[in-house]
Amino acid sequence: MTASSREPDRRLSAGRLLGAAGIAPRKRLGQHFITDRNLLRKLAELMIPAPGFSAVEVGAGAGTLTLELSKLALRVIAIEIDTRLRTVVDELLFPATSNVSWIWGNVLEIDLEKLISGAEGEEETSWVLCGNLPYYLTAELLYKVLIPRTNFSRLAFLVQKEVADRMAASPGGRDFGRLSLWCSYRGTVRILRRVPRQVFSPPPMVDSCLVTLDFHRSFPLNPSEEESLDEISRHAFAQRRKTIANALKGMFGNKKVLLDALDEAGIRPDSRPEQVLLEAYIRLARLRSTLRASSLPGQNMP
Repeated sequence: MTASSREPDRRLSAGRLLGAAGIAPRKRLGQHFITDRNLLRKLAELMIPAPGFSAVEVGAGAGTLTLELSKLALRVIAIEIDTRLRTVVDELLFPATSNVSWIWGNVLEIDLEKLISGAEGEEETSWVLCGNLPYYLTAELLYKVLIPRTNFSRLAFLVQKEVADRMAASPGGRDFGRLSLWCSYRGTVRILRRVPRQVFSPPPMVDSCLVTLDFHRSFPLNPSEEESLDEISRHAFAQRRKTIANALKGMFGNKKVLLDALDEAGIRPDSRPEQVLLEAYIRLARLRSTLRASSLPGQNMP
């Protein structure tokens, strides 16, 4: 029997292989597997936008989505923390898929920029960071790739519906927060597909959405000013019930400096943080960075 003739059966056998290996999904790892080939194929097609892309997949699990991604991407680097799945992956990917490599470890401890810069042929490809994200690490991973500048061209994740709503939220609504601000600053967000909880095994408590973020090619702030934007966004949304003036109290040295900065940025001091437009946050970050750079010892600029 040839490798190609065996491949379809193996691609359909993830659920059986998990059961045969005595592997039960671990709640603490947020493991909710998808084994429906048609759905996995459609998700992969939405994650990889065009030929010439490579992918880093987070939470690759048993490799079911990995296989579909490998049909579309030049190369796939799959990251999975649960080493119990090694035997399942070996079965599912045997014979080995030539354009897939595996890293068994915690994605939060991996230097993703170094990973893709060191990949063979990196200069010839655009990179997508994608996957069916375990819910427990979603926010931390998103901030890891949104706040520092990245060489990824796109994010494409299956996330909780409420997270997708926050990623795509516009100022003025209750969903707009620090994550919304950074998503809109870095790129264009689209919610492409809602995925019901019933397609997962085991089913989670909420529905999910496939959301993409395509990064802008340039940004209005320089890296130092982006550090100020990060500080401002952290303080502004730490206590959402406060006004922007109260939330940022102490960041600008004294109240008068703060009120002058808010006025120059075009922000009403009694505005709630979720009501402030991205453009105004950008102006405020630029002012904050300038004030910090020009401050002298003893002027009490944090």
